[in-house]
Amino acid sequence: MVSDGAYGFTAALISILFFGSNSLPLKSKRVVEAKTDPMVFQLYYSLAIFITSWLALLYEHVRHGSSFEFTYIGIVASSLWVPASVLSFFAIQYIGLSIAQGTWSGVTILISFLWGAFKFQNHVNNVFLAIFSLVLLMIGVAGLSLCKNRFYIFEPYPSSSSSSSSSSPQQIQEERSPMIRGQYTGVYNDDDDMSRSSFYPSAHPSSSQEASVASIRLLFKNTKLLGTVCAVGLGLLNGTLMVPMQYLPKGMSMMMYTVNFGIGVIIVTPVVAIIYFALKRECPEFNPKVVALPAFIGGILWNIGNVGSIVATQYLGLTIGYPLSQLALLVGGLWGMFLFKEITGMPSRVQFFIAAAVLLLGALLLSLFG
Repeated sequence: MVSDGAYGFTAALISILFFGSNSLPLKSKRVVEAKTDPMVFQLYYSLAIFITSWLALLYEHVRHGSSFEFTYIGIVASSLWVPASVLSFFAIQYIGLSIAQGTWSGVTILISFLWGAFKFQNHVNNVFLAIFSLVLLMIGVAGLSLCKNRFYIFEPYPSSSSSSSSSSPQQIQEERSPMIRGQYTGVYNDDDDMSRSSFYPSAHPSSSQEASVASIRLLFKNTKLLGTVCAVGLGLLNGTLMVPMQYLPKGMSMMMYTVNFGIGVIIVTPVVAIIYFALKRECPEFNPKVVALPAFIGGILWNIGNVGSIVATQYLGLTIGYPLSQLALLVGGLWGMFLFKEITGMPSRVQFFIAAAVLLLGALLLSLFG
């Protein structure tokens, strides 16, 4: 007979693989070139999660003869998840999949453990080693966030060959923001010196070109900081995501909770989108021919990982089950490094693997002694 631990660790492995791969569609060439707003991607993404969540009800009906049971907990949990998901898309666009997922996964593990240990009084086997594990997690997150990565440069629409030399750095920075409509023009690797020749082949660049290079230097620093903030914010929300599950009605299965979570997602996402675009003061470009299919694939991958993390949490507890699912950072990191070439150069790659190893060691110790 299969033990609860075997079920839990198998589910955690499934969640690791799918959580580590669900962001791949966002990085696809067509989506990037279409300059897709993360909130638009989220709308399609959430729809896919809502639709596939009903498969859990079919499973419950076929296996247990269960009928649908509603709980408001699904809406509460989705109110945490939808903003977190949008932050993940921003973080990936700003600092890349490898660093973003490593950062938010480490913070998620930390916050999830703290909830389990202090709020829900999950048993901690060894307090000293648990604290040591948390320190390793924080060191790993810091190491990942400091990795040097590639930075995507966009020119504003409509494209112009030159800018006014009187433009201020702030104006140029705003025009070149990756989150503002524009055309992709190149990649900057912060391992390089970022000399003028990196962007302009002319031996005698104009003053406007020099100003552009200076603004890109500033934008890179600001963008990396903003991406890190988004990843940390996501980790705080993500680490709290399983807390509402502790208040489920007695007897409700995890599969039934999955259906309710999907319902919550389809309710909360439009509300967040309306607020987002109202603050941004622009109408969204939905571009379904380009965005819908990749977003649906991403949503399906995420929902499989979510079911795995829920089952892992059910069998292994909040201090171990959900944190283990966040080891998807290694899968995402490998995708980002080798498929998207986000981290180049041996020193940067060595730093990434050392930081990831420290983080993984912290997670392993936490699962054994937490």
